[in-house]
Amino acid sequence: MYITGFGPGDPELLTIKAIKAIEKADVIFFDDLIDHKFLKNYQAEKIYVGKRKGNHSYSQEEINEFLYRSAVEVKITVRLKGGDPFIFGRGGEEYEFLKERNVDVEVIPGITAAFGAAATSGISLTSRGISSSVAFCTGFPESNKKIPEADTLVFYMSASNLKQTAITLILEGRDAGTPVALVRNATLNSQETVITTLLEISEGKVKLASPMVAIIGDVVGVNNKAVSSQGFEEQKEAFLPYVIQAIAGY
Repeated sequence: MYITGFGPGDPELLTIKAIKAIEKADVIFFDDLIDHKFLKNYQAEKIYVGKRKGNHSYSQEEINEFLYRSAVEVKITVRLKGGDPFIFGRGGEEYEFLKERNVDVEVIPGITAAFGAAATSGISLTSRGISSSVAFCTGFPESNKKIPEADTLVFYMSASNLKQTAITLILEGRDAGTPVALVRNATLNSQETVITTLLEISEGKVKLASPMVAIIGDVVGVNNKAVSSQGFEEQKEAFLPYVIQAIAGY
């Protein structure tokens, strides 16, 4: 059993080890956002088990059982997941489920969306004197947890909650003029990168459809001079109505 990362989208970013596992697989259970044309090059049985917001082909419990059943049948099985299987991919849950049942499992890492989006947008997630810490966050945070205080933040699955995320960050003390890169379809020919600020997002001026990651921090502005350089002192007046709404519970 191989729990394998497909990477951010471009099949050429698959690792050699991942390719070898796919080549010898009897069956491949694959997620959403996996290149279907790429999979046609391989003889294995392909079973789609993808999940998107509000549209799950199977529950996680059902997927776990599919994988276990395949292992019991002594099939060489690849569980192919977008990005890296252990970063917001529920790969850890599948791994634990299988190990508890004495299934021999190997995890093959993949390039996570944050790395693909940053590289193809010319953004260094860390930069001397600008950013020495990075945090990966979900766009659907638990209500009782604060957003990490890293220099650079990368939000996954963030499209539908983007405006509220920006408002929360500013209320927690982030400069409203902090540059943001919104990257859709990272590493693919259809990739879109929009450079904006927390303020513009909080005002609802900028939107981008899924699948998207949001890179937030001063590193975004290093090679993207179109980013606004206005600081919080200049922008707080424009943001004031949102602060009032948040306090009032609107």
